[in-house]
Amino acid sequence: MVFGLARHKLDLISQVEPGGTAIFLFDQTFRYLHGVYDAASLPGLDLDPNYLRGARGGGSAAGGDGNGSPFPAQVRFSRVHDFPPLEEIKFCHLVSYNNGTNIFRHRLAQQDTLALLHLLACPEEAPTNTLPYTTNGYQRSIPENPKFREQRRAAYG
Repeated sequence: MVFGLARHKLDLISQVEPGGTAIFLFDQTFRYLHGVYDAASLPGLDLDPNYLRGARGGGSAAGGDGNGSPFPAQVRFSRVHDFPPLEEIKFCHLVSYNNGTNIFRHRLAQQDTLALLHLLACPEEAPTNTLPYTTNGYQRSIPENPKFREQRRAAYG
């Protein structure tokens, strides 16, 4: 259970503290946020050299050397809560995007992290925003899993 980023993101992942940093996983294909996770160890390089090995042409495209993981800046994690995935249009107001692109900065202020946790727990309260970038109109969606709805009701009423 490892999350990894490209080598040039080591400075970002190095700021993760076990027991002190909420971690979320953003699916760039479907544009959904998953979480919440916690670091189970200090971050480092190549904690799992086989993590996604062979992805993106063997590693060189993401900053790997072709022999190990293409995402060598890694942190081991544990699952804190398995919220249902949250669509980007429901949380995009909480993140800072790079000018006109669909790329947002990875760090959140504490109040935005708390707001994001609330939206994950209560997605029906999430606003539907306008994305700050243009799309080609194609919408990908993940069907709702009834397991998540039942877990959310049990945990949060």
